[in-house]
Amino acid sequence: MIQLPADWLHGQFDGFITRGGVIRFHADDLDDPDHPGGKTKFAVILNAVCPQPEVLYVFATSKTDFYDKHQQFKAAIIRVPPGTYAFFPLATIIPFRHVHGIAIEKLRAQYAAGNLTFCGQLSVQHVTEMDGIIQDGLFISPRMQKRILA
Repeated sequence: MIQLPADWLHGQFDGFITRGGVIRFHADDLDDPDHPGGKTKFAVILNAVCPQPEVLYVFATSKTDFYDKHQQFKAAIIRVPPGTYAFFPLATIIPFRHVHGIAIEKLRAQYAAGNLTFCGQLSVQHVTEMDGIIQDGLFISPRMQKRILA
């Protein structure tokens, strides 16, 4: 296995932690009795200024049934059609009902261990849509909005 210099890896990591960036990592803060140890999930980074000591994010999901049935959440989601991004081959929902936070050092450790993947970046259109949802604040408190936009 090739051993890359730690400072080079560190620099690469910081460059990928950006607003609208999509990562895949092991999330252990799930409220899911079926996965008590967590599971690997896709997440969209929300922080306006990156990197920060805490990375704020929302999970993405390809399980769209819930949002198809509960139209009251329509204004708090982004629907991504299948194939829009290589990393989302299925129809995907990015819901903004629950914002999560994780210490950047924890993500950095997952990256160094090979347990975090940088998948890509949302389009300008989707980031603009994301900004509108955050600013509307239907499910995001003013306090959380300030943390995201700080």
